[in-house]
Amino acid sequence: MIDEKTMEKVRKLLVLSEGTSEHESAAAMMRARAILAQHGMDVADVPAAERKSQMVERTFDATSDKWERNLAGVLSDHFGCAVFFTSYEHSATFTYIGRPEDAATCVYAHSNLRQQMRRLANAAWNETGRYISTVSRPKWTNDYKLGAVQRINILLKEGKRTEESGITAIVVQRNALAKEFMREKYNTRTARSRPTFTSSSAKTMGYEDGAKLRIQDALTGKEYAALNG
Repeated sequence: MIDEKTMEKVRKLLVLSEGTSEHESAAAMMRARAILAQHGMDVADVPAAERKSQMVERTFDATSDKWERNLAGVLSDHFGCAVFFTSYEHSATFTYIGRPEDAATCVYAHSNLRQQMRRLANAAWNETGRYISTVSRPKWTNDYKLGAVQRINILLKEGKRTEESGITAIVVQRNALAKEFMREKYNTRTARSRPTFTSSSAKTMGYEDGAKLRIQDALTGKEYAALNG
C-alpha cells in the first residue's frame, strides 16, 4: 500500500512529465514509474482525475535511416503509441502520439537505445567489420543496427509475456486509438518499406550483440539520471 506522502510525490512527477521539455518529461515519468513499481503499482493505477489523460505529441530529432524508423515502430507498438516521421535532407523528426507517459517513454527509450547501439556498432566495426566488410562503414554500421533493432523487438516481446494478458490487450487498444488520432489529425497513411540490400554479416552481428543492450536502463531512466546528476 502506497502512503499519501509518496503518492503526492508521484503526482508531482506526473505533472512534470506533461511538460514541453522531452528530456525532463521522460525523466520525470521514469522516476514516477519506478516509485509506483516499488509498491506493485503502475501509472494506470493512478486515478485519471489526478493526471492528464488526453493524447499528446512528443518529438525526437534523429536520422531517417531505416534502422531508426524500425526502432521507432518497435517502441511505439510496445508502449501503445503511434509514430510518424518528417524527413529532411540529412535528418528526421519523429513524432510519438499517445498518453503523456507512453509518449515520454518512447522518446527517452529511443534516445537511450540509439546511443547504446551507436557505441556497439562503432566498436564492432573497429574490431571486426573493417576487416571483413565489402561495403562502406556507414552502410555496415546501419545494417548492424537493423539487426540490433530486431533483437530489441524480441526482448521487449519476451518482457510482455511475463505480464498479464489483460495488460497487453490494453496496450494494443491504446496503440489503435493513438493511430486513429494520428490519421484524423494528420491524414497519414502507412508507408510500405522499399526492399534494400543489407550486409547479412553486419545484421547478424548486430542481432547477436543486441543481447548486450541494457534495455532496462532505457525504460527506467537510470542512465539519464546518472548523466544529469
